[in-house]
Amino acid sequence: MNKTSERQVMLSQGEITALKKAIAYLKFECEEVGSLIFCGSPLINSAFDKLIASSDIKGEDVFYNRKNPSAEKRMLKKLNEEFKYEGSGEVEQIEQLEHSEIYMHPFKV
Repeated sequence: MNKTSERQVMLSQGEITALKKAIAYLKFECEEVGSLIFCGSPLINSAFDKLIASSDIKGEDVFYNRKNPSAEKRMLKKLNEEFKYEGSGEVEQIEQLEHSEIYMHPFKV
């Protein structure tokens, strides 16, 4: 097994739930603009997908495989703050949502 290969980790359902809650908070509830680096991380998104797939909570995959207007609104606010900080000003909502698709994962945009 080389160092770049995948490794199995055994987690209890309690640990899976705690990690999902932490990632969901960081991505969708945290108002800090700096959290965008984690919101758009392919590695965080991949780990989140695996935690959802490993969960014993029925219907959770359906919950995450839909639109979430309140999370979209918070994400747009965060992205707007980031764009203002970068000096590019506010961007049209449609353009932001297209830009935020990876940030909104696993929710649909």
